[in-house]
Amino acid sequence: MVAEYCLKAYLVLNKKKIKKIHDLGKILDSCIAVYQDQEFETLREDCRILTRFKIDFAYPDHSPEVISVEEARAAIEKARAIYAFMLRKAQELGYSQS
Repeated sequence: MVAEYCLKAYLVLNKKKIKKIHDLGKILDSCIAVYQDQEFETLREDCRILTRFKIDFAYPDHSPEVISVEEARAAIEKARAIYAFMLRKAQELGYSQS
């Protein structure tokens, strides 16, 4: 969810409409479209992986895939990387954490 909120926050900062979707790849496409910023493509694979986990755990009728501790740790690192990237992009727009 952290990655989803970060991506959607970028859209809000740029006064773009947020779609009610959870597919991080589609949200990423919207972020790229804001300024045609291809640097966002570096997040594509992380978004794909994290979307898979979101579906597994968010929808109880879906048969969740069992993940290892290593996969869980890797997912946390991917979310942190997206957070750091989005924080940098917000700062480039003149926003700060304070």
